[in-house]
Amino acid sequence: MSDPSASESTDLRSKGANALVGRTSVRLFRAWHRKLAWLAILPLIWFSITGVLLNHTDDLSLGARPLTGIWLKLYGVEPASVTSTLVFESYVSQTERQFYLDAKPVAECSSRALAALPLSSANASGQPNLIALVCASQVSLITDTGELVEVLQNPLSSPIESARVINSETLVLTDQSGAYVWDLVNLQLTPYQGVSDAPAQAGRSVELPESLKAELTAQLIVPGLTAERLIQDLHAFRFLPLGRWLLDLSALLLIALSITGFRLLGRGKLKR
Repeated sequence: MSDPSASESTDLRSKGANALVGRTSVRLFRAWHRKLAWLAILPLIWFSITGVLLNHTDDLSLGARPLTGIWLKLYGVEPASVTSTLVFESYVSQTERQFYLDAKPVAECSSRALAALPLSSANASGQPNLIALVCASQVSLITDTGELVEVLQNPLSSPIESARVINSETLVLTDQSGAYVWDLVNLQLTPYQGVSDAPAQAGRSVELPESLKAELTAQLIVPGLTAERLIQDLHAFRFLPLGRWLLDLSALLLIALSITGFRLLGRGKLKR
């Protein structure tokens, strides 16, 4: 016949062992839960902020806000550098490969844009002023009202490096071999024999009026690159080399945090 006291002692030891295992398990889950919580803080804050912004895209008009400046570099797009000059009474602005007259596109270059030069002044017969828009590979002639007169290809043997106008009508082009006078009427090219520092006409560098600046900036927008697109890409870590894997890791981290939290919650209920 078995001894009741011995059986009771065995049950107590078994319960004590189970309780010890339970306490150890809880401590282990609590320790891991704490570590996972610290690791999850930054991704959770990041997802929360970008998620709230995306949830209010329409309220904040993020889709209607184009990216400009340094934000474009995140997409490998260099912000357009714009310089403006006052030629006669018109504002001529130029980017790397485009000329604008009072914010209106007037000439596109297949290579680098160099300068906008006042070629001639209006005379008594009422003829409009002519402006020479010089690129490395061509010269576009326009009126000061924005009408395209003619596009002339580079007559030099190498790309144009600089240009200037002398005596209002003489266009001097310079390449790596020297300076040349280009007769735009007969399209004849002759070596420039004048003094290199002879007075030259050029447009005066100016700041565009705010209205023209805003109109021009609107034309330099890169389609599809808006604040909404930026927030979406930030939310998904797309700008990081291993962004996709970091996103997966963050998701797994939050799942693990949830599991350990539910485990501890269940242990707490059983204990109570």
